[in-house]
Amino acid sequence: MGDLTQDFFAAVRSGVRWKDAYDLCNGMDMFGMLRAFAGLEPRYLQELRARMNEFDVWGGPNMPRIRFAMDTVQKRSLPTPPPGLPQDQVQAARLFLESTTAHPVGPGSPARAVIEKWAKRFTTVGIDPGDRFLYRGATPYLALKHKTQGGMTPLADKCHGPALVRVHGLAVHCTAGAAGPDCYTVSRYRCVDTWNNNGASAHFAISGNGDVAQFIPTNYIAWAQGPGNDNWISVEVDNDGRAPMTINQLTATKLLFQWVCKTFATPRTVATGHLVGDPGWDDITRAICDASDASVSMSRAETLASRGLSCHRWLQFAGGKPCPGKGILSQLASIAKPGALC
Repeated sequence: MGDLTQDFFAAVRSGVRWKDAYDLCNGMDMFGMLRAFAGLEPRYLQELRARMNEFDVWGGPNMPRIRFAMDTVQKRSLPTPPPGLPQDQVQAARLFLESTTAHPVGPGSPARAVIEKWAKRFTTVGIDPGDRFLYRGATPYLALKHKTQGGMTPLADKCHGPALVRVHGLAVHCTAGAAGPDCYTVSRYRCVDTWNNNGASAHFAISGNGDVAQFIPTNYIAWAQGPGNDNWISVEVDNDGRAPMTINQLTATKLLFQWVCKTFATPRTVATGHLVGDPGWDDITRAICDASDASVSMSRAETLASRGLSCHRWLQFAGGKPCPGKGILSQLASIAKPGALC
């Protein structure tokens, strides 16, 4: 999935390469194609669907398969399979619908249980946690220990949201504290203790030395950015809200975003930048989005519906909280850009 899906996103977003987009669909397996369609902003998926008759001749026998996948994503139900569609592809559509359907979460939530289970068998970063919603570049926060302060305080149930059904991308936040190198201290005192008090949360945190902790599986909502909670994965970068990220944090954030893009078929680009009416912020937002071929908008709906790399202030509008700060905001284009940091 990876590059093929990103090539598909680029073809669709160009607004002219529709045949290329359909050709790329032909190279995807059913589950990958479903995830790619789900990763498109609705307006792009609608336009792709509207162009289908123009390119039916090019798609050949694959067009009914593509139409079946589009119907599955747009109607959120299993359509009648076209004649001759293999059963394994029908089953892939069923699995896709099951994996993207919300399930209620109550006290003692399964989100918390997943992290607890991972922490008990955790040995080192880089070992596959065996769950696609857990990032192998992270440490489960409950596995963090301090030689004098002991283990980690667990997140309260109120900090875990219900299922996160459709991921639009990664939203960057800052802790509003000077970058500290200790992942335990950041996770406990700037994240968990604060969140248990105010009911907030995030999926990840990154300390000053680039270590990553995961608090909530990425198929569950974290209470991080108001109306953006329903569709965005969140990361708290230990930062004072003024300075840029350290090089280690920048590298860690870039790798995390690459994983989000690969796991959730999210375009590897900057999302729509929200203009807030503050010239200082808006000038930076425009510069970042211009450099990334991304849009800017004053529409909250457009910002929330966009895909890619975003931030707290672009997604939560009430109060105008200046998070993650101008220093981090200016680094978003470099994080989203494929290849080395620049």
